[in-house]
Amino acid sequence: MHASLILLLKRPLTATSQQLLDQPSVSFPLGSNNLFIGHSFFVPIAEEFDLYAKKSGNYPNHNMQTFKRGGEKGSPIYLWDNHRTDIEAIFNSSSLAGSPIEFFGMTAGAPSDVDTPPTEGMLYLTRWIDLALAYNQNTSIYIGMPWQDFPADYSNATVYSSKIQENADYVWNAIKDLRGLYPDTNIFYFNYGSIVGAMRHLFEDDELVGVTNFIKPAGATKRTSLFSDTKGHSGTMMLNMMGLNYLQWFYGTPYHTLVGAAENTMGWNRQNVIDTFTTAFLANEDYRLLIEDIPTNSPVLPPTSNPTLSPTNTPPACAAKGEYCKKHKDCCKKKMLCLQAKM
Repeated sequence: MHASLILLLKRPLTATSQQLLDQPSVSFPLGSNNLFIGHSFFVPIAEEFDLYAKKSGNYPNHNMQTFKRGGEKGSPIYLWDNHRTDIEAIFNSSSLAGSPIEFFGMTAGAPSDVDTPPTEGMLYLTRWIDLALAYNQNTSIYIGMPWQDFPADYSNATVYSSKIQENADYVWNAIKDLRGLYPDTNIFYFNYGSIVGAMRHLFEDDELVGVTNFIKPAGATKRTSLFSDTKGHSGTMMLNMMGLNYLQWFYGTPYHTLVGAAENTMGWNRQNVIDTFTTAFLANEDYRLLIEDIPTNSPVLPPTSNPTLSPTNTPPACAAKGEYCKKHKDCCKKKMLCLQAKM
């Protein structure tokens, strides 16, 4: 973890930090029809995200389908070679039902992919993207970066977090290439492993309230454990934090709403939640898909599926130039996307 992120864990949320957390970004404000594929360090977060989106009642267009295979068998490479037909059947049935997949997510990979040549790894990612776009040319793509398995193999939180960030930066190079290859497609990237690194720092500093075990021992609960097993599967709080972050990252749910839910409904310490959210935001700040990243020649999508800015309390800034629309429905200059004020 970068030094600035570690320091952030030591101070309360400031006005500047809050502004960072509330920064407008591309999202699906009404929800989307999703298909997420991967392993146990990816699909359970999608299922948690699904649970919260449905319980909130705020996302009428939300739907989630998943396809999971454990461990190495959940990587994009293995899934393409062994389960492409099964997964394509989901794309096909969704399209035939009149509700094509709008948002397709997959994990960045599995530990066994470390030895895979970058060009080969990129080939498999493009194969999946091409398949998704073949069924819906307006499909948005998500590639998620998980945390490191076998956390006890890393001596402390700093070493562990640094490895997570190192891997995330490596994959970021591929994401930038993919965004170049598919200029008309929104490609999301989120290093949700940074949440795990932030929580481990808090745990080692004895500041993670209610979490007393590093790895769940026999007789203990997942709620009181950072990791649920030696492999490194998530404990309850970790899963909660990642699922809530998905709501903000993809649907634009305000952070203050998520902090309130984590504290009042889930029973987690408010400052722990703020520290975790803020650290994850800063770790992913460069990866976030902002409105200016949407190409001006992208096809115009219907409001039910078009990624747009998350609502804010200020007039919407025009893409790239920071100009403001004068009133509702005014279009920004130079043919940039008009960001309409919420009525």
